[in-house]
Amino acid sequence: MIRLGKLDLRGYPLVCRGKHATSCAPRCPGTSCDLWGSVPKAIDDRGDVVGMTQTNVGPGRAFRWRNGKLTDLGTLGGRSSEAFAVADDGTIVGTSDTKPVPWTAEQAPAPRPFVWQDGRITELPVDYASPSQATAINRSGTVILGACGWPPHQAFVWTKR
Repeated sequence: MIRLGKLDLRGYPLVCRGKHATSCAPRCPGTSCDLWGSVPKAIDDRGDVVGMTQTNVGPGRAFRWRNGKLTDLGTLGGRSSEAFAVADDGTIVGTSDTKPVPWTAEQAPAPRPFVWQDGRITELPVDYASPSQATAINRSGTVILGACGWPPHQAFVWTKR
């Protein structure tokens, strides 16, 4: 068994009631934080693992684990992201917030689907303004599956040209 670890998110921005805050939820008290955890979502044939490291305030960041090292995949401009699948060529898909806003029922971040390749995160095009995500990718990295919209969800397929 190998422990994958978790991203160090001590500098992770926290927004509470529309303002940057440090105390609206418990924060990690020291250099190690047992309240954070990593959630793996997928593994490819090379042994690369993707998923999300969560913070003690909920949302986290997408990661790739390769050869003992965790890499933060970033976001599309928001505070959180999550990776759901990885192809054998290293292409990763998932969902990311696009802008930091207070998390309320009236004004939540708009999660968008992303593809991460060669160290860059890129938003996938959708024709819906509602939250969306890329949830699966084939082994060769040429076909991506996803969904958007509140129930009933609309399924999408993106193909690489």
